Amino acid sequence: MPYIAPPFETIRTRALREIRSLIPDADITSDSDNFVRASSVAAVAEGIHQQAAWTARQIFPDSADFEELKEHAATRNVYPKSATTAGSTVALTGAAGKTLPAGSQARHISSGIVFETTAAATFGDDGTSVAPVTTRDSGSALNGLEGAATLTSPPLGVDSACLLAALKGGTDDEKQESLLARYLDVLRNPPSGGNVADYQRWALSVDGVSTVLVIPKRRGGNSVDVVITSAGGPSSANIIAACQAYIGTVAPAGADVWVFTPAVLSVDLALRLALDTGYTLDDLQGAVESAGAAVINPLMPLETLYRFRLTAAISGLAGVVDFDLVTPAANISASSDPAVVHWIRLGLVTLEPLV
Repeated sequence: MPYIAPPFETIRTRALREIRSLIPDADITSDSDNFVRASSVAAVAEGIHQQAAWTARQIFPDSADFEELKEHAATRNVYPKSATTAGSTVALTGAAGKTLPAGSQARHISSGIVFETTAAATFGDDGTSVAPVTTRDSGSALNGLEGAATLTSPPLGVDSACLLAALKGGTDDEKQESLLARYLDVLRNPPSGGNVADYQRWALSVDGVSTVLVIPKRRGGNSVDVVITSAGGPSSANIIAACQAYIGTVAPAGADVWVFTPAVLSVDLALRLALDTGYTLDDLQGAVESAGAAVINPLMPLETLYRFRLTAAISGLAGVVDFDLVTPAANISASSDPAVVHWIRLGLVTLEPLV
């Protein structure tokens, strides 16, 4: 059974019992010298017991503290991943032939987030151009940010107003649970010279990669497709490039490796609801969205969305007496097109009264 450190009161009671057993008439009341001595000894002993209990927990990676887990993981070359910036593109306007240099900064108007171009953009005859951008800050909270932005110091002939496409690929510093899972995977699936587990492990070791789907021989021969996502959304071009480059250094010679992020297949939910007394459609909007997300968010690329899971999740919501799930009308397959790796994500949720 696991070691459990005795509490202070238990240790003091044991000390007082020993004193009484040696000196039957000894005074062990709360205001006695024996009680004071037993209390001081118990305080020291409790610290020793707690230190022993802590040390015992650090022996096994699944009970170790985060800092000690890092030491365990490092013995197998598994290290915690750092947060990553988000990337996207920005639509620009300006005089034909003008060029916006790489490193130009812009600010998202509503949030104040600063981002910069990673490549030069030259305007065509129609006066438009698109440039890849990356944020200066990192974190998953940046994902999905889009809309109007303004260039900080645009050169002559380039308009300051621009439009940011939805950011993606931002991730937070790796948490203890994720590092532990990757370390245990190495222990359970030792390196094998390029099997599926190896490719998963290689991809997951790259900063910004949250989930991995490995598809061997999808394109025939020695091809290996590595499908990655980041923080519940698509990965940015920078993360894809970093993952492709790293796997290229460790994959077996001759392997045709392609790293990419899946195409999002957005699934809208439309429901007609009969509600209990005291409930309105607005009251159920958030609950239905959460129920749909709980079913759809865990899906991996190529996984099918089963309609009955949605109905089961929604039927248990408070205030729902009856409902009709209008869309989707059937199961949604993410693998119907063999040329594309789709990933089902939750779209818009629309509620109407059931009459």
